Amino acid sequence: MSQHWLHVFATFDPGGPQVRAAQIFALLGADVRHTVIAMDGATGACARVPAGVRVDVASAPAGRGLWARSGAFARQIRALTPDLLLTYNFGAIEAVAGAWRARQRALVHHEDGFGPEEAALLLARRNWARRLLLRAPAAVVVPSQVLARIATGTWWVPRGRVHHLANGVDLRRFRPRAQPVARSPVVIGSVGSFRAVKNQQLLLRAYAGMRLRDHARLLLVGDGPDRPACERLARELGIAERVTFRGAVDDTAPVYHEMDLLAVSSTTEQMPLAVLEAMASGLPIAATPVGDVEAMVHELNRPYLAAFPEPTALGVGLDSLVSDPEVRAAVGRANRERCEQHYEAQTCLGRYAALYREVAAGHRQGS
Repeated sequence: MSQHWLHVFATFDPGGPQVRAAQIFALLGADVRHTVIAMDGATGACARVPAGVRVDVASAPAGRGLWARSGAFARQIRALTPDLLLTYNFGAIEAVAGAWRARQRALVHHEDGFGPEEAALLLARRNWARRLLLRAPAAVVVPSQVLARIATGTWWVPRGRVHHLANGVDLRRFRPRAQPVARSPVVIGSVGSFRAVKNQQLLLRAYAGMRLRDHARLLLVGDGPDRPACERLARELGIAERVTFRGAVDDTAPVYHEMDLLAVSSTTEQMPLAVLEAMASGLPIAATPVGDVEAMVHELNRPYLAAFPEPTALGVGLDSLVSDPEVRAAVGRANRERCEQHYEAQTCLGRYAALYREVAAGHRQGS
């Protein structure tokens, strides 16, 4: 008999956690029926779920304030009677509180990272809310070592309930070019939505200050609310003619073949999918010091990561990679090998699915 799992997201528009969830839905197939609640009503990631997998959409319950909203969630959880409840990030914290009030023991909560409001410093009120409410889940899942340390040390989640599960990448879709390309100028790529946390403005400033700027150009893939500001900044810096704003693309795999290296300029990340995709595509990475990026890349790549999150530091890594095609090729091959060893998608997704089944089974046995 198939199970019913309920998922609560702040949004179900495509992003790292949403894409990963859709991939897990596909892996589970018809064995599980899913209901998705998006707090903002956006469900664009449903398009990523293949035919034959049942995904229903429910509306978030009404209510103002944590107590009222959690009570409404408790009633909804009791009505839907899911075999497993999965909540995603602080934007779904009312559902965690609702699960506690509904005595929903089969609960897995995910923390994938932080928004711009917590990029530099975690908010005290949110920390206290997590300390209180993250006692309820049977498991708290994080994709990075950084978040695992925060979960146990800052939010006081018992170590045995914290599960560090790495994201994975499809090594068949994302793979190196069949033939090496000697491009001039070198193409520095960036893939991600134009939001404050992605901080493409830092990348534009880093590129403008590069010693070898005339030997490279920028390819920025993605869209979002900060794109107009980035386009204005490119003009102000006098680099607009050397920057291509590609916009959002449905399939990012081919765009990595247009790049010679990937740049990450984010102010906060944990385990960026773009880094995994670029590594699988055989590219070196220049990045700000965020999340687990240093641990993700091959050791040959680590000298090209910035020590500080500012343009000059990022520009040093960019200049070093632009200057030497043999280094780029060697680092790219090493990154691909690291993906093959540690980040194959089906293996990583399978770990998520196994944990979910374990928690759901424990709930059935204990009910």
